[in-house]
Amino acid sequence: MEDTYAIELETVQVKIPKAILQLLSDFLDEPINTYIERSIITAVKADLEADALISHEKIIQKYNLAPVFQNHP
Repeated sequence: MEDTYAIELETVQVKIPKAILQLLSDFLDEPINTYIERSIITAVKADLEADALISHEKIIQKYNLAPVFQNHP
């Protein structure tokens, strides 16, 4: 049975150097916002998994992050 949990999203404003946005625009085959969203989620997931002092499984469960991380290896 497929999980139908709705992931709540927030909109944030970030400052990114124009040169980086131009580079992404020139080389990505996907929208820049999709790349940035995936990059942030993947980085947070990796940070949680790399920290041996914190039980990342407990954090993932507490904040219900499993559905968010599901499609991000």
